[in-house]
Amino acid sequence: MKPYPIPQRIAIDLERVETALSGILNAYPGQLREPAGYTVEAGGKRLRPVLTLIAGQAGIYDYDKLEPVALSTELLHTATLVHDDVLDEAGLRRGRETVNARWGEKTAVATGNMLLTEAFTALCDKSEPFVMKGMTDCAALLSEGELMQQRALRHTALSIEEYNRRVCYKTAALFAACCEFGARVSGAGMADIKALKQYGECLGMAFQVFDDILDVTADEAKLGKPVGGDIRDGTVTLPVIYALARKHSQRLKEIIQTAGPLDDETVNEAIEIIKDSGGVDQARAEARDYLDRAFLGIENISKKALKVELTAIGEFVIDRYN
Repeated sequence: MKPYPIPQRIAIDLERVETALSGILNAYPGQLREPAGYTVEAGGKRLRPVLTLIAGQAGIYDYDKLEPVALSTELLHTATLVHDDVLDEAGLRRGRETVNARWGEKTAVATGNMLLTEAFTALCDKSEPFVMKGMTDCAALLSEGELMQQRALRHTALSIEEYNRRVCYKTAALFAACCEFGARVSGAGMADIKALKQYGECLGMAFQVFDDILDVTADEAKLGKPVGGDIRDGTVTLPVIYALARKHSQRLKEIIQTAGPLDDETVNEAIEIIKDSGGVDQARAEARDYLDRAFLGIENISKKALKVELTAIGEFVIDRYN
């Protein structure tokens, strides 16, 4: 993976976020402390806290004001991952056993609930009311997006519009919140706040589309989970939608609609159909278009150094495994 382009100042404060995350979980008195700590310590890119901190430079940078938002976004994101793994019956994430694989489904559900609680507890004492309201709205969208995905499993007639709405709810809304609230708590001007929110939403769309591409193009060692997971689940993603729109897609349709477990040979067959159809290339072009729109949103942002940092993050998102 390419180096993560985090500015030095942000990297230092990201370590403070990590310390605060550990402190929250280590202070938890109950038996969920171990599985919650396990999933948070698995790491990841911490992209959401990074976006919060970078956007916090739009006004007067104040880590103490930004920390609750950064913590909340990461805890909320992690909670949804734990719950998603239960719904998907996933065994691996980030190269490690999932909480449900290691401790069981009931513990995983309770762990996700605990992380969700801590996400909002982090906001209680130090955050402005608009942040709390915005984060609760975002949590509702995340839940709605996951329900949309579950209800659309094996739905091979899924439209691009339906897919985009799901991605907006499941991913882009939280990216937008990170950028918007980071800017707002720093006292940035309204024009910059709107620009950063647009950047975050478009970046989130690009991120998820590219993540869906990686499900059929990356290898398991880099991805940290089995390739073709969406195909096994019957989750229809953008590369699949484009592939299904091509002639001779009947076999792919049959595979996606298969309710029972799929063997590796069948999953690999589906992956090859998607690649040969041009579905991956079309989805990649769509992801690139979203990223260009993200950059357009920050074209006239007040602090040009901030534009440079956000552009570097965006390019990393779209090209992180190349």
